[in-house]
Amino acid sequence: MLLVDAAKNLGFERSPPAYLSLKSHRRLIRTALLRGVSYASGGAGILDSTGAGNNIPLSKQVEYFHSTRAAMEAKLGSGVVTDLLAESFFLIGIGSNDLIQFVTAKNKSATQSDVAALY
Repeated sequence: MLLVDAAKNLGFERSPPAYLSLKSHRRLIRTALLRGVSYASGGAGILDSTGAGNNIPLSKQVEYFHSTRAAMEAKLGSGVVTDLLAESFFLIGIGSNDLIQFVTAKNKSATQSDVAALY
C-alpha cells in the first residue's frame, strides 16, 4: 500500500509495474522510460538472510536495477540514461524486517509489537 499511496501523492495513477512482470527487454525499456519500474519485494531486508527464500533481497533488487540501466544504455546511450536517472525519483524503504528477524532470533517470545516498541 505504501508504494501505491506514494505514487498517487506524486501525481501518478498507480505505482510502477513490477520488474518481474516485464518479460521482454523492449517492454522493460519502454516502461522504465515512461512509468518507471518497481523492484520492491514484501518482506525483504538489507541482509540476504532476512526472510530468505520468501522474497527478493535488496542485493537482487539492485542487480535488477543494474540490468535495467544496462539495457537502457544499450538502447539510448549512457549520457541520456544518466541525465534521466539524475532527474528520477527513487523510493527505498527497507530495514524493519531485519530488526524483526534479529529481535525474534534473540528472544523467541518476542512479537512484532515488541519490535515496534524499539522505534
